Amino acid sequence: MEEQKGISRSPRELLEYNLLPLVCHLLMLTLALLFLWSNVTAFIQKSPTRIPEVQIPKDPVLECGQALRFEINCAFSVLQDIASGRDLKKFLSVCFLVICLSGRA
Repeated sequence: MEEQKGISRSPRELLEYNLLPLVCHLLMLTLALLFLWSNVTAFIQKSPTRIPEVQIPKDPVLECGQALRFEINCAFSVLQDIASGRDLKKFLSVCFLVICLSGRA
């Protein structure tokens, strides 16, 4: 039996809208409204809205970059060990995984 359209569907499924596009579209709409408001204020002699200046501190960004660099280097080291055959168990497990996945294609 087929379900009727619209019954037992979540609001997200009805809108068929994901979170990231929704956030991006809302930000674009906000930016457009602020742009229009700043231009309209000249015609209605009202002071334009003050948008606060946002600055990201340097230290947390550098720490995050260093942590990410460390993790990527560890992953490259593991991949190098697998490719060179130093870690036989991981090498065989990757070979088995590739063989299994290529059989499905």
